[in-house]
Parts: sequence; structure tokens; C-alpha cells
Amino acid sequence: EKKKDNLGDIMSKRVFSAEDDETTRVFVSNLAGGKNKTTESDLRAFFGQVGQVTDISIPRGRGMAFVGFRTNEEAKRAVTKLNRAYCGNQRLCIRPALPLRHSTKKSDISTVVQEPPLKKPTSKGPTKRDEFFELMTGKPRYQKETVADEEEMNNAANNEQLDDLAYLRTKAVPSVDKKQKIQDEKDEDEKTGRLLVRNIACEEEELFQVFGVYGTVSEVHAPIDKKSKQQLGYAFVRFVLPEAAEKARLALDGKALHGKPLRVVQALEQTQDDETPIENQSWLPRTFSEKRQAERRAAAAKAPHKTGMLNEYVREDAAFTTAAKRAGVDKKQALVNTYDSGNAAVTMALAEASLQTETREFFLERGYDISNEQAPRSRQALLVKNLPSDTNEAELRTLFGSDLKHLYLAPANTTAIAIFAHPTEARAALKRHAYRRFRRLPLYLDWAPQSQVEIGQKRRNEQDEAMVEEAINEEPTPTLYVKNLAFCSTTAGLEEIFAHCQGFRAVSMPPPKTEDKRNRGFGFVSFATADDAAAALRRNRGKMLDDRVLDLQFAASQTTSATDDEETTNVSKIPSASELKRRGKNPTKLVVRNLAFAATVQDVRSLFSALGQISTVRLPKRFDGRHRGFAFVDFASYRDAAAALSALKSAHLFGRHLVLDFADAITPTGQEDLDDDNDDIE
Repeated sequence: EKKKDNLGDIMSKRVFSAEDDETTRVFVSNLAGGKNKTTESDLRAFFGQVGQVTDISIPRGRGMAFVGFRTNEEAKRAVTKLNRAYCGNQRLCIRPALPLRHSTKKSDISTVVQEPPLKKPTSKGPTKRDEFFELMTGKPRYQKETVADEEEMNNAANNEQLDDLAYLRTKAVPSVDKKQKIQDEKDEDEKTGRLLVRNIACEEEELFQVFGVYGTVSEVHAPIDKKSKQQLGYAFVRFVLPEAAEKARLALDGKALHGKPLRVVQALEQTQDDETPIENQSWLPRTFSEKRQAERRAAAAKAPHKTGMLNEYVREDAAFTTAAKRAGVDKKQALVNTYDSGNAAVTMALAEASLQTETREFFLERGYDISNEQAPRSRQALLVKNLPSDTNEAELRTLFGSDLKHLYLAPANTTAIAIFAHPTEARAALKRHAYRRFRRLPLYLDWAPQSQVEIGQKRRNEQDEAMVEEAINEEPTPTLYVKNLAFCSTTAGLEEIFAHCQGFRAVSMPPPKTEDKRNRGFGFVSFATADDAAAALRRNRGKMLDDRVLDLQFAASQTTSATDDEETTNVSKIPSASELKRRGKNPTKLVVRNLAFAATVQDVRSLFSALGQISTVRLPKRFDGRHRGFAFVDFASYRDAAAALSALKSAHLFGRHLVLDFADAITPTGQEDLDDDNDDIE
């Protein structure tokens, strides 16, 4: 027992150092053995009082264990609060756990398959077997390999005692072992940017952040069980550069994440049917259009989470069909009337713009700003475009199957957002249905923008972190900052602890993020003076509330709690008139690029006059009389120009996508020179 106590004293002297600032595991020794041995449930109940236990590993017959926590603060608290404490009849010794050592052996890498070493010939000359085969076949079976450097060759050339045959043997080049050469080539090919990460206990988004420190991560795939919808405990991480993948493997292999040590090894490249060249796939039709469709589908599966383009795309015939149906007229008769009037293209563009505005507002009410093409992409929601005008919700639910969690179908039935429960299911749906025919039209699938709920959640987390950083103050203040609160704790519990302190005023807690919690894990206690707060801090340091040790610190005097009333919007807004003037733009004039050469001044005027009062419309012309592919539209006010830009920024005229922007405010002679901007944008 005395030896054990001395060993425990030595172990307990090791505290958290700079190397342990990120570890979430602790090493526990001196466990009870025999009939009354310490079990996993005993350790989970013992360490549960200081934090959330995520992993417990007890080697058999060693009298020790490894315990993992969710955060580094909980692991530190376990070492400082529970070291040398009793669990049953045993006094435990707790210290920070060291990370697993890296292994650089190729046998530990999942992608390397080592072949048995080749046996070197032990005989110094031809055997009887070799002589027999040489006699029967007439070809020498044995050839002695000699390796001679340049100096030996020169000496052999000057040696007069060697005959011609012996001299030629010195010139023999050693034969290359084919199997060893194949193995070397295989090792070079296995240096890919794909890693296999085992023993994970986090979401894909967190893996992006952890591995993104060492290079650009292009894809993270964490498989799930099809029945339980739970993660299988491993993931694949793909880097753009293989060097970054190797760097991440060396740095993170054996490192603890949320209390679980990661095992990071190289992974083989995924072999799928879509990666097979088109000409080698006999099951594909040989038509050019279907080959192109297969190539698009493969490209969509290989390039996930890229920024969406033309999220508001609506097929022109679907837009016109919906507009005619709502007007209560026959589609054929409506087309004849618009053709006779001479402005059929303008009518189609206005119908498309009207449906795009309606769809944009529909999804914006549900938290999705599809007009902002630069917004971050969601990993669980797909934007479904190019749907027929008579599509219904039941057909889409049947198409995506039971993996679908929510479905939002726009009133025009031409665009929808499909939300899945897990990113893996969303990727599988994108790969399965991208560019496949739904009825008679191909489906256009893209990653939907993040919803305002996701953005608001991230922003609230950032506000909480900023609040924690701003709340801590070394100088005494009249307010105490209380950390490590249980989510079930209430203001009444804190009042019972601090109510007897001199100068006590009130207790406040920021509102919780979800309904199943009563606080955000921290709170504030205010006093009359800074001296009263300092006395309360000294008196109540180390007290417990709801099985949690309270962490007390002085708070900044002007710290305010975050509220959920703040709007967290990510809507792409048009710059104000003052901002446009500061940028050198004219807030009442729009430049229309990518204009079809069949469009006339009357077409442009008819299109934009339906959205605001127009002053002038001008199409700069070439020397041959044709216009140059762009136009200038001057409005009476900034409000009309902004409304036209918002409504027509995704519309098409004569089949070409209109590219709108505010024109420059300063022009030399009134004939703007926009040769550099006269690129046709398809």
C-alpha cells in the first residue's frame, strides 16, 4: 500500500501542461480488482459529476482506465477536483492522458498491402535442376547477377589476365526484380488525398473544421446505418492535395476528439461505376445526349457543396403555362395573342420574373434565401429545379423515398427544397437523381443555401463565445460571471446560494437555445458594490449546484446577455443609393448585358416599363447598325431601378439570361465605352 501511495503521489504531480491544452482524455490508475473490481458504470457515475463522459476504456487485468470527456475543460476539472478521491474503497490517481504514438509502418496503413519478402538465391552457381532445363530447352536458366561500379569496370578493362568472356561479364547490368518494381509503383499510387478516420463521435461539420487546419478539405463522408440512422463510427476525409492529407494523418492520428482517440490512416480511392470511363460502360446508351447526361451526373456527385448558380431558374414553358392557368385562359390562345401582338418574348420574360419573385418570397418565409448565390451551402438540403408545372408533393416524396425529412414545394410547382435527416442521405439522393428524367424533363439538383435557423444557431454560438470572452474580467466588478451550470439549473437555485450574501441584488440567465434546456450553461449574479461581489466570490467558491461545481469569475461591467429577439438574416440586399454613389455608380441607371441581338429598343422598354417608370432606353450600336449586346435603362427613381434589378436578375429574354447591374455614374461623352464588359454570358 505504501508503494502504491508513492506511485500515486508521483502520478498526481503531473498537471495539465501546454501539450495537454487540447486533450479530452484522462488516465486513471489504482482501480479495484478482484470480486469488487471497478466497473465501467462505476467510473461513469464517478466522473459524471464533473462533465459528460463520452468514452471509457478499461484494459483487462491492468488496474487502470482511460476516460474521455466532451471538452478539455471537463477533463481539466476531473484532474483538479477528483484526483486522489475515493471511488468505492480505492483512491484513484488521475492525470492527463498522453496521445497515442504515431506508427509510420506501412503495415499500419490500410491502403498498403505488403507482399512477402522475396527469397534471395543462396546457391553460388547453377544447380542440377538448372542444368537439366538448360539441356532440354537450350536456353540458360541461371544467370548470375553481378553489380559492378564504374571503378571496378575500369580496373577490369586494364586487367590483362581476364579473357574476353570474363570482361563482358563485368559489363552485365543487374536484372530488375519485377515484383519489387510493381510494389514500388503501387506505393506511389497509394499516396492519395483520402483518409479513413475511425472512432469518431462528432458530425461531419466538425470534421471539416478539425481537418481543415492542415489543408483544403473537399469532402467528408460519415456513413450511417440504414435502419437506425446512427453513425457507424468512422468517416472518410478527402483533401485536395495528398501532402495535406499526410500532414493531417501525422498530426491527428492518436489525438483525442471529444474524449475518443482518433485513428487516422490512408484510404483507397473509391471505386464506383460512375468513375468508369463512358466508353467502357456497356450498359450506357451510345447517344451523345445520354453520354453527356451521364457525365453531368458524375460531375455533380464528385463536386459536392459548391456554390449554386441560377437557383431561381424556372423553365419558360412552365412559367407561361402557370401564368395562363392563373389567368383562366387557354395556353394555346394566349400564345397566339402574344405572338400577334409582337411582344411574345417580353410576355414570357415577365411571366418568368413573376414566378421567380413568388418562389423567392415563398422560400424566404421558410428561412431559405435562394436569391443569394454566394450564401453558404447546406449539407442536408437539396434545391430541386426544372420541375413540370403540374408536379405535386406526393410525387416528389415517392421519388426521394423514406429518407426525406421535409419537403417545401413552391406554389408554382416548379421549384422545391428537399431536406434530409443526414448529409449522407442528401449526397446519395444527389448522386442518384441528378440530371435524371422526371416525367419528360431532367431534374436539376443543387445544394440549397443554409436556412436562417442554421445561420442563427451558428451566430448565437459565436455570440455566446464572444460573451464568455468579454465577461471575464480580472478586476473586481459588481457582477459575478457563473460558469459550469447544469442545463436544468434555474435562477431560483442560484438565488438560494447568493441570497444570504451582503449586497445581493438579482440573478439573470440568458434564454436557452432549445426548449429542453433552461439556460445556456452560464449566468450572472449582480451585487450593490464590487466589494460585495468579491466577498461573495471568496465565500461561495467551489460550491455545487445540481451536481455541478460552480466556476465564479468577475464579469465585465457592461456585459449584456444575448437575446433571441435579434434578427439574424442573410438576405442578399441591393446596395443603398448612398452606397452606390460612394462606389461611383448611378443609382437610377441600369446596364443590361448579354442582350440578344434580336431584341429591340421597344422590347427592352416594354420589359422594364412594367416594373417602374422609365426615362430613357438606349442600345449602343456598331458601325453596321446592329446593337452591341448591351443596353442602358434610365429610371425615374432609385426605388424603380432597384425593383427592376431584383425582379429581372434571373430572367431570360429571347432565351438569354439577362445580366443586370448599376451603370457607372461618370461617363466621358455620354457614349459609354463598355468594350471590356461586352462579353456574352451564357
